[in-house]
Amino acid sequence: NYSASKAGIIGMSKSLAIEYSKKKITINLVSPGFIVSPMTDKLTEAQKNKMLENIPMKKFGEPNDVANIVYFLSSNE
Repeated sequence: NYSASKAGIIGMSKSLAIEYSKKKITINLVSPGFIVSPMTDKLTEAQKNKMLENIPMKKFGEPNDVANIVYFLSSNE
């Protein structure tokens, strides 16, 4: 369910970006992977290590990583 809904949001965002670009409106999507949180803290070390195998930088994201990109994309910069 998670992967299907995430793919749907990505597809919708691409479609909206094409449509609204004609009106000079940008569409951005923030779709983070594994972010350290109280929810992910409940995973075992084995589960976390398995997830790290699929992350090229071999590190989990931090909440500030997401906050910073949302701040930037919401600005006029």
